[in-house]
Order: sequence, then C-alpha cells, then structure tokens
Amino acid sequence: MLEGQQFILVQQIQTITMTNNTSLINKTRVKRKCLQIANDVYDTFEQSPAVRVDANGREWNMSRARAARTKGKFTQVSQSLLDELDHDVRKLIYDRVTKHPQSGKTVK
Repeated sequence: MLEGQQFILVQQIQTITMTNNTSLINKTRVKRKCLQIANDVYDTFEQSPAVRVDANGREWNMSRARAARTKGKFTQVSQSLLDELDHDVRKLIYDRVTKHPQSGKTVK
C-alpha cells in the first residue's frame, strides 16, 4: 500500500511542477554564473599548450583549433538550459524532502 501511495504522491508532485510556471531559480544570477564558468573554461583552453598528446600517443595541434574558434566570449544562455536547471533544483528539493523521516515539525 505504501508503494502505491508514493506513486500517487510522485504523480501529484510532477503535476504541480509541470503546471507551476514560477521558477525556483534566480535566472539573472544563474545566467551570470553560467557565462562566467563558460568564459573561464574558454580562457583556460586559450592558455593550453600548442601540442597535446592523447592516451594513444597521438599528437594534436591545438593551435589550429584555437585559430578556428571564434574570438568572442560567450554572451547568451539558452532557455532550455535554464529550464533544465530549474527542473534539477525542483527534483533535488523533492528528493531531499521525501528522504527526510516523517517525524517532528521541521524538515531538515
């Protein structure tokens, strides 16, 4: 019986999260952080050695790859990424709350 109740609860939560259009994340700050991380990785690639050797011993000329890249930095974050992050936050909250023992008044 408990498994059936959990299944119904999961369906109700999924319905609530799908119909609720409010976001749990601060989109402006998340966009800013995503762009910061992406541009830091971009800068790291620019500072990497010109020739890399992979696990099979093959040499790769990274200077050609750098020349082919656009010189601009990342400036946009897609809406699909923001939606995925919002969904992940909702799932994280749901998982943490359901793992909490049902006793007392405080969710820890």
